[in-house]
Amino acid sequence: MVKKILKFFYRKIVILLFDIILNRKSNKTTFLGSSYGGWKFIELDTLNNSVMISCGVGEDISFDIEMINKYNLNIIFIDPTPRAIDHYKKVLLNLGKKKNINYSKGGMQNVDSYELSNIKNSQLTLIDKAIWKKSEKKKFYFPKNKNNVSLSFSNFDNNYRSDTEYIYVNTLSYNEIINDFNLKSLSLIKLDIEGSELEVIKSILNSKILPDQILVEFDELHTYRLNEIKKYYRLHTLLAEMGYISIKINEFSNQLYIKKNLL
Repeated sequence: MVKKILKFFYRKIVILLFDIILNRKSNKTTFLGSSYGGWKFIELDTLNNSVMISCGVGEDISFDIEMINKYNLNIIFIDPTPRAIDHYKKVLLNLGKKKNINYSKGGMQNVDSYELSNIKNSQLTLIDKAIWKKSEKKKFYFPKNKNNVSLSFSNFDNNYRSDTEYIYVNTLSYNEIINDFNLKSLSLIKLDIEGSELEVIKSILNSKILPDQILVEFDELHTYRLNEIKKYYRLHTLLAEMGYISIKINEFSNQLYIKKNLL
């Protein structure tokens, strides 16, 4: 019982610490998507007719679909997860159809909940690889709860063990995506990649093409491990040095970074 109480207060202190770090709030944020898969971002003119990279498809691309409908942009999806690929294929089969049901509250959306009537096949591209700091083949671990769709490299959901179920997937780097699609700028990148975000963001910051906005979930902050908190804070400092500021958008693990000169 004492251990549980101490753990409870430790988590409260961690969350309070992040409230202090992420003390910037903005009434300029806009929310798109379902209650589960939606994100807040800053509306910028550069989003119109642009390209967005969305890493982590899962079974809810409500945010991405609404971004296409609002800004007429193209999306490059990155996800090697079998269930995510199946969900994406169902979306392609339903292009041209109107939304006829509301979003579900969980993370598995029925494709009938997407407004697909004006979306063209050319606006959607899926790369069935995982974004990483370099190209290689890596073990991709299943989560503890097999009902959940997302796999991870670090296997943090299984306490970082190496003896749980996995598949092998191919990876690619941010620079490879930029070069393969000949991108000269990037309006927004979304990273919901189950613990790979620290290494991926560091590789992004070493690129010549920096996104205007970075939407990211820092999944391993939910482990409340001191080492993960320290790694995050070092990255947060690096992002600030590169001209990004953080805007608090909901709970502490989901964050928005935007180039300071764009606000």
